[in-house]
Amino acid sequence: MPSIGDLAAGSATVHDMADSFGQLSPDGRWRWDGREWVASGFAGLEPRINPLAVAAFVSALVVPLWPLSSITAVILGWVAVRQIAERPSERGRALAFAGVVVGLVVIVALSIGLALSWGYLARS
Repeated sequence: MPSIGDLAAGSATVHDMADSFGQLSPDGRWRWDGREWVASGFAGLEPRINPLAVAAFVSALVVPLWPLSSITAVILGWVAVRQIAERPSERGRALAFAGVVVGLVVIVALSIGLALSWGYLARS
C-alpha cells in the first residue's frame, strides 16, 4: 500500500492513495487513514449467532426424546435462514441448515415407518 512518502517521492499516484484510503486490514481491526493504520473501532465485535438457528439445531437433536420436535426444527431453521440472509450482522447459517435437514430427514423416516407399520397392521 502506498504511503504519503511514496506520493511525495513520485512512486505512487493520487489515484493509488485514494484506492487504499479507508481500507481495512484482513482481520478488520485496523483501517488505513492515508498515513498510518488506526484502530477501526470494530475490534471485538464479532457477528452474533442467530438464536433461532441455535434453537433449530437443538430441536433437531432432541428428536429421540420428542419426535415432533423435528417439525419445530424445520420451521425455526427456515425462519433463521431467512433472517440471516437479511441481517449481515448475524451468522449461524450452517446451524439453521442442519436443523432443517435433520428435521426433514426425521419427518421422512417417521412417515415411512408409519406407512410400513400401517401396511403391516392392515395385512394382519
